[in-house]
Amino acid sequence: MKYSIIVALSDSIAPTDYKAWTDIGKKIQQPPTVLNAVLKDAAQEIARSFPDLPSSIVWGNYLVFDEHGDFFVIDIDFENVELIRDTVFHVAEKRGLTVLIGKENKIYRPGIPL
Repeated sequence: MKYSIIVALSDSIAPTDYKAWTDIGKKIQQPPTVLNAVLKDAAQEIARSFPDLPSSIVWGNYLVFDEHGDFFVIDIDFENVELIRDTVFHVAEKRGLTVLIGKENKIYRPGIPL
């Protein structure tokens, strides 16, 4: 994995960044659960935007989704990660979702400019 993005229901993310990262870290260690319908739709739209990328970890490019009920993690290995990142922001913004990017240690909440 070269890059990871988390997309979450905004009301499931703590208001402080430290608490949000701590909570997500604990939830990721839990077994996967079925996604909320809004998140499922968002994940499918993102995946449809990149039909040529495999959905399992392989040698080379991939786009893997790990579902956790009120959030999902996208593991990315792709040369143009900015394109995927921009697509994720667009999809999340349309649905009022929060985006967490670990490599940047940033949380992008709805209604707050990037």
